Amino acid sequence: MCEEVRYQLQGISELNQNNQLPEPAAIRVTFRRNDVQQLCVRRHDGRFFEWESLQSSQQLSIWMPTGDSVSIRTLARTLEYWTMTVMGIPDCVHEEIVEQIASIASGYYTRIYVEIEMVRRIEIDFDDLRLLMRMERIEAEAASLGFIGEGRDMIPATESSIDALERLVFLDDLGGATTCTVCMEELQVGVQAIRLPCFHLYHQDCIVKWLQTSHFCPVCRHEMPANHQ
Repeated sequence: MCEEVRYQLQGISELNQNNQLPEPAAIRVTFRRNDVQQLCVRRHDGRFFEWESLQSSQQLSIWMPTGDSVSIRTLARTLEYWTMTVMGIPDCVHEEIVEQIASIASGYYTRIYVEIEMVRRIEIDFDDLRLLMRMERIEAEAASLGFIGEGRDMIPATESSIDALERLVFLDDLGGATTCTVCMEELQVGVQAIRLPCFHLYHQDCIVKWLQTSHFCPVCRHEMPANHQ
């Protein structure tokens, strides 16, 4: 998981009553912070699929004085630094943004918009994403059936109970279901598998990841010993 900061600035000019561009005594600077979540799904071939979604946003405007004197320029920079600090913008981009604001403010702009995106990047394997999506569906179904809140919610199984599960090599003559309902892929002959006490079979890695989050069988909701701590 990592975070990236992207930003862009735009200046807007407004004509006065004489259809002229005035030199304003102060410029309205609007900072807008957008928190963006970027989900990067790693495919089996190593390539990524990416989706971005806006999680939240906040906006704050200040009036920045204009002028060539040192005191006015210092006041303007102080206001800009303070605004970005209050909004939680990382210090590493403060200087760059302040310099760009100063460059734009040297013209006849009356308003400046600073759009800042805080991108939270989450990388996940395709198989793990499918597991999470299936667990969300199971959790929603359990809630609709009234199981949530009765000790059957998404609580991990104990490590000792996972370690004690029957491990085997899948063969055609084992019988039962031949599809791992966690990843929805066929159990191939020779693959490492785990059989739960309810006799449902899964890929070893799939069911271990599942039980580290939820203590019941994805198919029949057979309960494993739960880690309530």
